Amino acid sequence: MLLNRKQYFAALGVFFIAVFLCFLEASFSVVFFKNILLVSTLICFVFYFSVFNPQLYNVFFIFLTGLLLDFLLYYPFGFQGCVLLLASFFARFYRRGIVNLPFLAQWGAFLLVFSVVYLFISVLLFSVLGKNVSAGQFFLNYLVVSLLYPFVSAFSALINRKMGVSQ
Repeated sequence: MLLNRKQYFAALGVFFIAVFLCFLEASFSVVFFKNILLVSTLICFVFYFSVFNPQLYNVFFIFLTGLLLDFLLYYPFGFQGCVLLLASFFARFYRRGIVNLPFLAQWGAFLLVFSVVYLFISVLLFSVLGKNVSAGQFFLNYLVVSLLYPFVSAFSALINRKMGVSQ
């Protein structure tokens, strides 16, 4: 599906916001969480746009954002891109059911998708990099990202309204 001019600039705007979030997360994780695995808060951003405006933040932008995050956080090239694509796949797969739910049920759907993606990340990090993720790190990261979802979704909804792209 081709985007018109307004949607193209909106997609670029959303991509640049995602790039800004990559830089913010990379600097935050280097300064404060040197020994803790910090899961990308971009999963919240990707989940929201995959459900509420999938044509705006498409698969190409999602993977490109993940590659940038890999570069900034010194992960294997393509790791975060695949993780973000997995989150996008689950969100798009259940999109019809999630769109009409109240916010708390949408948050619960996000937590379910995030659980699957986060378990995938933990298993992949252990098998590929040999990096162990303790139960404390697992629950701390899960708690942080799950509590950030309402703020990221409110910010993403504001972006959707300001850019005037219909949902």
